[in-house]
Amino acid sequence: MKRLNGYAAVLIKEIIREGESIFEIKGKKYFLSLIQESETTVNEDVEGNTKLKQKPLICFLS
Repeated sequence: MKRLNGYAAVLIKEIIREGESIFEIKGKKYFLSLIQESETTVNEDVEGNTKLKQKPLICFLS
């Protein structure tokens, strides 16, 4: 697995947000596919953990 940071992560997020699953780089086509979905939401995690409930959450929306 390759972890994306910085501009690469922003670029992939933009492709996903636009609803595209296929993109092309230097003449080669690539397909994005979700391989694992989160089992819980952030809200469920916070509600189930009293330590997390006491800490402020910072959310970054792009």
